[in-house]
Amino acid sequence: MVSKAAKTWLAISRIKGVGPAKLARIAASTSDPVDLLARLPSLLSRLALPALTPEDLDWDWVEEEIARSRERGINILCRMDGGFPQLLRELPRGPSLLYLAGHYQRPDKRAVAIVGTRGATGAGRRWAHDLAAAVARDRWTVVSGLARGIDLAAHEGALAAGGRTLAVMGAGLGMPPPEKAELSRRIKLSGCLLSESFLDAPAKPWILARRNRWMAALSKVVILVEAPWNSGAQRTADQALGLGRPVLVATDPALAPSLTDHAALLKKGARAISNIGEALRILDMKPKPPPRIDCLRLPEMDDEAKRVWSLLSTSPLTMDLLAVKSGLPVAFLRSLLVRWLLEGLILQLPGERYVRVVGASFFRSGGRNGQIT
Repeated sequence: MVSKAAKTWLAISRIKGVGPAKLARIAASTSDPVDLLARLPSLLSRLALPALTPEDLDWDWVEEEIARSRERGINILCRMDGGFPQLLRELPRGPSLLYLAGHYQRPDKRAVAIVGTRGATGAGRRWAHDLAAAVARDRWTVVSGLARGIDLAAHEGALAAGGRTLAVMGAGLGMPPPEKAELSRRIKLSGCLLSESFLDAPAKPWILARRNRWMAALSKVVILVEAPWNSGAQRTADQALGLGRPVLVATDPALAPSLTDHAALLKKGARAISNIGEALRILDMKPKPPPRIDCLRLPEMDDEAKRVWSLLSTSPLTMDLLAVKSGLPVAFLRSLLVRWLLEGLILQLPGERYVRVVGASFFRSGGRNGQIT
């Protein structure tokens, strides 16, 4: 349910000439939607905008935007709403509105941002994936931007470890690229996607710059893995330093030298790390192995689910191969595997490959109450 305050801010944000900066100035004047509408003409005049009245606002578009968002499982929040992330609410010149798909939870305040270039090397992607998996096992939420390269590897690593991840988007949540649709769906189940852009708005450079600041604000630490000078990822790290957040920059010799020259950030107080273990020590964490299951109880399995379970092991199996071996439709398999992912019985690896959690043995149909022994 979208609040009256969020509807008011949505209507005002639709006014021609009201961008995020002017919206923030309006927000600074009052937090009461009734007071805001009463003072709207004078507030707009001070910003050299037409003195519109509440009746002049495009309320029909507001209801249409809310309806289309609801159809896609997306909520719209303003700073006064309870579900609005506190770290963004407290941020000076933070977003006034957020579109949110999934669930932002209180533990998500304990977050690490892992960012880097779209043109990452294979070593860089593996570094980001393994780092994200390690911090997720210690119940840190992984924040990134769902871009190609380092961002995607970070999201995948967190999900593979059964952790939570937040994707802060520049474009509207209503138009994920087809190649990211499946990952977006999984993030929605184990975290959330956030954007301040209208539902179907494309990403724009100035919005991406603001998105970088939101990622820094949502995180306790920002870790930079492979990023060229003056890139968006470097600017995210720079924003983090400006907010007083620690910044770690990967200088592992295995990474591309042209993407690990962070001298400017190091002069500003960032800290170099040469391996993932060093990052974990700085975060005051001990490397943890993948979770081990000795005995679990499953919901009752039908014959098809038993067939799929018998095919899984600790050796990765792709979705395509699983479909061939089981003879079951991919849609059915995805639904079943998502349930097992949420129950912590399996892990998903990059390339849509699936493995059992270490220690889980084959299902025995004679087990009592669906028990795995």
